[in-house]
Amino acid sequence: MGNPKKWDNGLGNVIKDYFSQIFTAKHGDWDEVLNCVNPIVKEEHNRNLLRPIQDQEVKDALFQMHPDKSPEPDGMNPKFFQKYWHIRKKVGKDGYMVLKLDLSKAYDRVDWLFLCAILSRLGFDDKWVWLIFGCLSSVQFHVVSSGYTLGPITPSIGLRQGDPISPYLFLKCAEGFSTLIRSFEDRKLIHGCKVANGAPIVSHMLFANDSFLYCKATEQEVANIQQMLDVFAKASGQQVNFTKSSVFFSTNTTSMRQTICNRMGIREADEKSKYLGLPSTIGRNKIATFSYVVDKVHKRVQTWDNKFLSKAGKEVLIKSVIQALPAYTMNVFLLPVSISTDVVEILVEKQ
Repeated sequence: MGNPKKWDNGLGNVIKDYFSQIFTAKHGDWDEVLNCVNPIVKEEHNRNLLRPIQDQEVKDALFQMHPDKSPEPDGMNPKFFQKYWHIRKKVGKDGYMVLKLDLSKAYDRVDWLFLCAILSRLGFDDKWVWLIFGCLSSVQFHVVSSGYTLGPITPSIGLRQGDPISPYLFLKCAEGFSTLIRSFEDRKLIHGCKVANGAPIVSHMLFANDSFLYCKATEQEVANIQQMLDVFAKASGQQVNFTKSSVFFSTNTTSMRQTICNRMGIREADEKSKYLGLPSTIGRNKIATFSYVVDKVHKRVQTWDNKFLSKAGKEVLIKSVIQALPAYTMNVFLLPVSISTDVVEILVEKQ
């Protein structure tokens, strides 16, 4: 059972030590990653970035913030949506796989010095880089629980949640990952795959803290992927959470599936797996695959039973709420006609 901690015997120290450890930098060797990055920022870009800040700019930025989402000391948690990419490869002698990698506490683990090194390598002026570093290093955290306020905790890594510039800084950090992947691909250590004959080869797709890596389903490429992830982790502080990650295999990959899953400590995605609320795989029975759209509409209109709504009121709800439910899926997939018919029947029944 251990020794349970309460507020009167050290619980505050446990909480503070936990968060202090999370936000403490563990600087690694990022030379291999930086060597893959080519400067892209031109002199004119730096002149624009370093021009004097006008009062009107500060005012405009201030009034564009939502009242409830400004970055207070504890920050706000923005939500990031991840783009979907799917492959159904059925023939061919080479088996392929797609790794969907989830970066653990991605924002909290960004190494400031690595980020500044990436910015300098890209060509940003040193003065601009120091301005960014000043924004990063000015933060402090307090832990508030049960009426107690603990801290301050002064981090040496991490990006502030809710800060408008944080997503862009994270993308610069991800640029190092992208160039490292391309370096491994150029050296034939990993091989991307095609969605069809004649299509371009895709080795990776990145969206916020989620990464898709495409490679051959062989032990050698898995070893190269693990080496690449280790290099990036030591350089940037980013770590892959394999328990939240998954792997998709092409149909012609048979014997290597379990071996790869065991070696990486990752699970194979099942038929019901979703990504950004959309199906990750689509079988022959598309009606069953997209039946969740009908279920979502049915559950939503059931809440109308307890409301005294006129036909006009229900029409407003249909146009403002119900239409948005299938629209998201329809932006990516062509829904079967029967799915659309079922949705219409549900709405007609409730009118």
